[in-house]
Amino acid sequence: MAKAIHTMIRVADLDKSIAFYDKAFDLKVAERFDFDGFALVYLRNAENDFEVELTWNEGQAEPYTTAAATVTLPFAWTTAPASTSASLRPG
Repeated sequence: MAKAIHTMIRVADLDKSIAFYDKAFDLKVAERFDFDGFALVYLRNAENDFEVELTWNEGQAEPYTTAAATVTLPFAWTTAPASTSASLRPG
C-alpha cells in the first residue's frame, strides 16, 4: 500500500514560512537540518505523520518562479504489487 510521506516546498523566507504554516495549519517544526548553504525543515501536526518539508537556499531573496519552485510528493510503501512494478520505473 502506497503512503504519501511528505511534500517539499522551496521558500525564500524560512522564518516567515514556518510562522505561516503554524498559524494556518497548526504545523509545528518536527525536525530541522541546517547545512552549508541550505536548510530543511519538516513540519507536522498531531493529527498524522504526513510532513511538509520547507527547503531554504541561502541567497534566494526573491520568491521562486513556478519552474524553480519544484514541489515533490514522495511515497513510501511496504510492498508494491508485482503487477505495478514496471509502471513505477522512471522513464
